[in-house]
Amino acid sequence: LITEALENCVKLSEINANNVDGASIDDLRVRLIRDVARITRKMHGAGMHHQDFYLGHLMQSQSNAGIIYVIDLGRVQKQAQLSRRWIVKDLAQLDFSAQVSPRERLRFLREYLGRRLAGSDRSLVADIQTKAEAIARHSRKNRL
Repeated sequence: LITEALENCVKLSEINANNVDGASIDDLRVRLIRDVARITRKMHGAGMHHQDFYLGHLMQSQSNAGIIYVIDLGRVQKQAQLSRRWIVKDLAQLDFSAQVSPRERLRFLREYLGRRLAGSDRSLVADIQTKAEAIARHSRKNRL
């Protein structure tokens, strides 16, 4: 597979206060959380899961209106109906790599779900947190 180069982009895992261009870091984080949640919702809605969905696999254009690109698609799988297992795995990988605050986590989930959180979402939140903690343990154990 040959693709067009993504030039003048930065990995979301590398964005920090030094990358802010005319906006506060808080405004930037809110916008990125919203945009990543929408991309993730669209991807999952189409039955696709990444399997390596860490911030390092999301790139933001620095010259093209801040468009976000998903990269490293070699392991992406498409299913007619995406199972909860893959949704939780992708969301936990994002959660682990983003190291967001509880408030930002809820903002992401509201945007991802396209609605306010309900009591019925508690098990999803718990499953994501449990998986993110397992990823963290694995990363510490293997010094990743």
